[in-house]
Amino acid sequence: MWIADGKTSAEISRLIGCATATVERHKRNVLDKFEAPNSAAMVAKALRGKIIE
Repeated sequence: MWIADGKTSAEISRLIGCATATVERHKRNVLDKFEAPNSAAMVAKALRGKIIE
């Protein structure tokens, strides 16, 4: 997970070839699903839930 690796939305957008706004929209959707206020909390919840390693 690139967010867990510390990549910015701009870096991720360049890696996958889409607009930064698209990455931000998908990131916001994941934050909402995890009920996380920020990326750090989202990554922590994903680690605790064994969604990512």
